[in-house]
Order: sequence, then structure tokens, then C-alpha cells
Amino acid sequence: MKIILAFLLVFSIFTPGHAQDAVLRAEAASGDAVSQFDIGMMYATGLGGTKDEAEAVKWLRKSANQHFAGAQTKLGLMLLNGQGVEKDETEAAKWFRRAADQDDAKACLYLGTMLGNGIGAEADVTGAVKWIMKGAEMNDAQAQTMLAVIYSKGEWLPRDEAKAVKWFRRAAEQGNVTAQCDLGVRFASGDGTETDYVEALKWLLKAAEQKHSRAEFILGYMHEVGQGVQKDTIKAAGWYRRAAEQDYGPAQHNLGLMCAQGQGVSVDYAEAHKWLSLGAVNGRREARESLVILEERMTASQKAEGIRRAAEHLKAHANH
Repeated sequence: MKIILAFLLVFSIFTPGHAQDAVLRAEAASGDAVSQFDIGMMYATGLGGTKDEAEAVKWLRKSANQHFAGAQTKLGLMLLNGQGVEKDETEAAKWFRRAADQDDAKACLYLGTMLGNGIGAEADVTGAVKWIMKGAEMNDAQAQTMLAVIYSKGEWLPRDEAKAVKWFRRAAEQGNVTAQCDLGVRFASGDGTETDYVEALKWLLKAAEQKHSRAEFILGYMHEVGQGVQKDTIKAAGWYRRAAEQDYGPAQHNLGLMCAQGQGVSVDYAEAHKWLSLGAVNGRREARESLVILEERMTASQKAEGIRRAAEHLKAHANH
């Protein structure tokens, strides 16, 4: 099983002024592990000065060698991703383990994920679950979300949707957007909990407020078919559009169909062609199939306009 985790680590950094910066650097040079970590993070992020990942690695390693857990975790990430240093998954796992042994919750998550996937160390599903569970119990929202996914998939642990809901809720209450969406889905489907559309909408809306495209798509579908809400194709099209603008393929397909059929929006074959084309680009087979059917009803000028609009969208989103 390959559980893909976006390795994102957010540290709160105090950006010092010039005088404070000089003091911080002096303390770091004298061997203070916390100051070395702060300097390393400043170089890693570019906050308070020039971004220099190689210099970041140098200072983080100094701090990590003094057993500062935060530095060990960040150094592990930089080694894992090859930032400022040659990529070395084995050494990354080593530093994650050292930080995890000091109860660093993020390190527990990262080490567990690597062990589960056999990255940087021999695959060890039992060890993976142990470390991820430790991070979850330390109230790390990403670890809680990962643990919920593990229970839901039933591959590293026996499938248990009730436990999945429990951990999704704990993460969702901390603002984890993935957990908010998945919790909303479970309240809508009744997997692991009683069906409760009020709770489903509550959590899906929280995720949508953070521009979670899957949550926006699900809200669109619920409004389109009247699941848990009054049927409203105008609202459905609005939610689909929000997700489609973020290149969420299923939403692009559904919005394209609504534009073609005049549901919730005016009939616009060029606009329908645009969204179905983009859905196809994003790998949706059903969008390709719908596009073939639509093109049989379109004029050459409508097709050209649809292609132009799709190209504009791709250009505008090229760097996203």
C-alpha cells in the first residue's frame, strides 16, 4: 500500500530585527541549539534574510547534533526532499527516528509513513502504525488524518470506519481540511456513523471555506440531486464552478454537462466544451466521452470558442 503524504511542516518563526539578528547569530555561533535551529529555519524559509537551503542544512545539522528535536525533524525533511543537500532517504529516516524518540509528533508521522512504504528503511507496517498512532495521540492533526485513512482503507490495520470517523473528527476539529471533507462525506453516507446531513453540510462547508475542491464538488452534487438539501441547480453550478476553477476534473465534467443542458446556467455550448475539454485534460474519461457527444451538436465557431476559452484557462493556471 502506498499512502502518499504531502510532507508539509510549518514552524512558527520569529523574524528578528537587525540587533536581535546579531544576538541570535552570536548565540548560534556559541553553540546554542535553539538559536542554531532558528537560524537554520530563517535560511530555509527566507524569513529575515536570503533563502539559502545549503546554509539552512548546515545550521539545522548543528542543532540536530545537539538533540534538538525540531531541527532533527526539519533536517530529515530536507534530506528526504533533497533540499540544500543530496537526497538521502536512509539518513532522513534516521533523523526522523531520533526526533520521534523525543516525542516530536511530526517526526512520528513522517517516520511511520516511511516505514509503511518501505522508504529509507525496510517496510514495517507494525512499526508504521505504532509511530503514526503515537503522533495522533499527541494531537497532531496530520497524523490523526493519516490514522483515519489507515482505518478506512483497512490495509495496515483491520478496516474500522467508526475509528476512522473518530480520528477524522479529532483532526477536523483542529481545522485539518482533508479531515473536514472526509468527515462530512461519512456523515452524508452513514459510513462509521449515523447519517446526519446537518453535520455533513457543516463539515463540508468548513472544508469548502478553505477552498477544498473535493468538498466543493460534493456540495455541488448534493445541491444538484437534492441530497440532504433542497435541490438547487443554480447553487450546484456555483459549487461545481468553484471546484472546476481549481482544476478538479469531476467538477469540470459536471459543470460542462450543466452548461450544455442549461441546468443552473444558461445553455452555452462553448462553455460546456471548455469545461469538458479541461476535464478530459485532467484525466476524466467521462468528460472525453461527453465531449464527443457534445461536438456532434456544435458549430465550428462554437468549437473554436470553446478551445480558446480552455486555452485561456490553462494559461492562467499554468503556474498554479
